Amino acid sequence: VQTGWNDGADSGKTEIRQTTPANPKKTAPRPSRDNGSNNLVYWLVGVAAIALFGLLIKDLVSLDDASGSPGLQGSKPEIEWVYIPAGTFVMGSPYKEAGRHLDESQHNVTLSAFMMSKYEITIEQYDAFCIATGREKPYDNSPGKKSHPVVNVSYEDALAFAGWLDCRLPTEAEWEYACRAGTATPFATGTCLATSQANFDGEQPYHDCRKGSKKDRTTAVGRYAPNAWGLYDMHGNVWEWVSDWYDGYPADEQTDPVGPDSSEYRLARGGGFINDAGQCRSARRKSIIPDMRADALGIRLVKEVD
Repeated sequence: VQTGWNDGADSGKTEIRQTTPANPKKTAPRPSRDNGSNNLVYWLVGVAAIALFGLLIKDLVSLDDASGSPGLQGSKPEIEWVYIPAGTFVMGSPYKEAGRHLDESQHNVTLSAFMMSKYEITIEQYDAFCIATGREKPYDNSPGKKSHPVVNVSYEDALAFAGWLDCRLPTEAEWEYACRAGTATPFATGTCLATSQANFDGEQPYHDCRKGSKKDRTTAVGRYAPNAWGLYDMHGNVWEWVSDWYDGYPADEQTDPVGPDSSEYRLARGGGFINDAGQCRSARRKSIIPDMRADALGIRLVKEVD
C-alpha cells in the first residue's frame, strides 16, 4: 500500500518578467516612523507562523499513522469476542464414533472462562498487521475478498499476530470445548454436517449422511449459522492453529491444560473447505509442522476475561 501526493498536472514553464517605467521619478526614501513597533509585529507574525506550521506537521503525522503506513503502527483491527463460560466437558471421541482416530481418547477437562473471537481472522484484519509491522502479506487465494479468512500463515505468523493484539491462540482443549458448545455428538450440528451448515467437501459426507456440494474455496466468515455459543465456522472453511504441541492425551482429568512442553508438531483444528466431513469433527486433531503454510490453514484468537 502506497500513499502520496500527485496533482497529475504539467503546467510547463512560465516566464515572469519584472518591468520598469520609461522615466521613473526619483523619490527620497520615507523615514520609518517607529522601527521598534515594526520589529515587534514581525516577531509576533513569525511566532504565529511557526506555531501554525507545527500544528500542520502534527496533523499530517497523525493522519499518516492512522492510515497504517509502513514504519508506523496504524489502527489495529477490531475483533468481535464471544464469552465462553467456565465448565467441564469430555474431550475426545467415543470408541464407536465413525472416523475416530486413536489419538482422540476421551478424558474429562475443566476450563476457566475465556473470550474467543466470533469469527476466523480475516484477510483484511491480517493485512492491517502486515502493514503496521512491515511484514510480507501471505499469498491470498481469494484476491479482493477481504472478508474471507486469512490463509497461508505459519504457526509463528499466527503467534505474532496474536501478540500484536495482546491476545493468544486457543489451547486445544479450549478450542474443542468452544466448538462443541455443550454437545457430545461428532459435530455441534449433531450426527451429520451439511453443506448448508459449513464449508467443506460435501461430495464426501460423514458416515451415512447425505451428500452435498463442493466449493473448492474459502467463503466469507460468518456466512453459515453459528453454534449454540455464537461462534462461526468452527467446522470447515479453514483449519485453525491452536497453541499446543502434539502428543497423546493424558489419561487422568485435566484442568486448563496447555499440552506437552515440546514435540515435532503443532496442532490445528476444525477442518477446511478442501476436506471431507469426517475431518471437520469436533474431536478431530491435525498434527502439522510449525512452519506449514496452506490454502486452508488460518487463525482464531482467544483472550482472558476482563
